[in-house]
Amino acid sequence: MNHQEIYKERNKGLNYAELYAEEYYKGREMIIIRSGLDAMDKKIPPKLWCNIPEKIRTIPDYIIMGKKGNYFLECKGGKSHIHLKVGDMRNYKFWDEYMPVIMFIWSSTYNTIYRVEYYRLMGLIDEMAYSIGEYENNGKQYYKIPMKDLSLIGGMDAQPGYYLDGWNQSIKEKE
Repeated sequence: MNHQEIYKERNKGLNYAELYAEEYYKGREMIIIRSGLDAMDKKIPPKLWCNIPEKIRTIPDYIIMGKKGNYFLECKGGKSHIHLKVGDMRNYKFWDEYMPVIMFIWSSTYNTIYRVEYYRLMGLIDEMAYSIGEYENNGKQYYKIPMKDLSLIGGMDAQPGYYLDGWNQSIKEKE
């Protein structure tokens, strides 16, 4: 997915960040449950989507359940930078009050996965004062964060496939 594409184009293909998250949690002593509106596996027309309250539209992608506790998981993908919508980040604070929100971020440029707690990511955004961009198609603002900065505040894993047998094969089967 490319942030510069229109909504319809961005959301017609596979979401690799989500696929990698599902593979990442498989075989671990944790359960990954799809949540939010995407869990219904329905394509909601953009005109109707806008009628749904914003907080509901931004329910994180998954709930992770494990021995050490439960948390929301929001999956994002990017290249050398990650673009996080200002409004979405504000809404994740709401969800973080119910259960911690962890961001699962995949970089296609570095073939790396970053797992970052929401509150730590917001601390980094405040500290580094990242530039704010604006999408041409809808005027929504986003933080532009270099992927390499995520290693300062979160967990980082090597390229998918190096530590999980069959990782890349199972992703290819879904294509």
